Amino acid sequence: MSISMGVKLRGPKKAKILIIEDEPMLQEAYRHVLTFTGYKVVVAGDGNEGLELLKKHRPKVILLDVLMPHLDGRDFLKQAGIRKHYPETRVIACSNLSDQKTSDFMLEHGADRVVLKSDLSPSQLVELIEELCSQ
Repeated sequence: MSISMGVKLRGPKKAKILIIEDEPMLQEAYRHVLTFTGYKVVVAGDGNEGLELLKKHRPKVILLDVLMPHLDGRDFLKQAGIRKHYPETRVIACSNLSDQKTSDFMLEHGADRVVLKSDLSPSQLVELIEELCSQ
C-alpha cells in the first residue's frame, strides 16, 4: 500500500501543524502524510499535552481529535481560547461521530472545520490544511 494515497509531494512548507490525537496509528498516519507533503509536524497524545505544545510552537493549524481521555477536544478549545489568544491558528476538529450538537460547540469555540475521520482521505486532509493555511 502506498502511504501517499494520492497525495502529491510539494515543495517545503513553512507551516507548523499540531496533531492532537490519542490513537497512535492515526498520529503516525497524519504525521507521515503531512511531513511527506512538507509540513513541520508536532504531535500530542491528549489535550493537556496539546495545550503545552500550542503555547510552545504556536502552529498554523491544529488537527484536533474531539474524543480523547484526560482533556478532550471540547475542553481543549475552551481552555486554549483559540480565537482570543491564537487568532492566526486554524483548527480542524476530527471525530468518529456525526453529532450536530458537538459540531456546533466546536465551531462556536474556535474550530474552523469539523470533519468525520472516516470521510477524510489523506489528499483531502492536505487540501483542507492548505486551504486553512492560505487564510
